[in-house]
Amino acid sequence: MDLRQQVVRFRELLDRSGLEIDDFELNVNSDAFRKLLDGGAGSLEVLCRRSGIAINYQYDGTASWLDQLAADLSQGKFRKDG
Repeated sequence: MDLRQQVVRFRELLDRSGLEIDDFELNVNSDAFRKLLDGGAGSLEVLCRRSGIAINYQYDGTASWLDQLAADLSQGKFRKDG
């Protein structure tokens, strides 16, 4: 799954959780972004603008970070009361 497909899946996970894509940011620095585009390892931050909660995910070139994101969304980790 390339990075573009992963971003599409990210959006689908938010939709299924009843969340808006505009309420979230994917943050990564430029060097890490180049590595991610090449399928390399790195880290990225997912920030919920509504709650201000940010969670860092390790990226290993696979979509495994999306599995952790799905678990965090279902557990309400991006909610202030979560």
